[in-house]
Amino acid sequence: MARQLEHLQALADRPNITIQVAPFSLAEELPFTMMVTLLTMPGRTLLAYSECQLRGFLARDNATARAWERDYHQLQVEALSKAASLEMIRSSQGVRGTS
Repeated sequence: MARQLEHLQALADRPNITIQVAPFSLAEELPFTMMVTLLTMPGRTLLAYSECQLRGFLARDNATARAWERDYHQLQVEALSKAASLEMIRSSQGVRGTS
């Protein structure tokens, strides 16, 4: 896990990447239980994609995609700031038994 945390820190140095940690204290408030990708297409059409071990799901209808987008923006607000997230990553590297 130590290498993964180091990799996250290195990624955070890139200008096009922002890392935000959603703390465990959000618990059931987390809107997503799986990875979600939001795609803004030409003409501002929004697509939403999610997948699990068994299948992928592409939401082409505007209502679903916009709902996922709202949930994503709410998660951004609730997550730690970029600086606080990096501090949490750095401080967790000092904890033994995480690798």
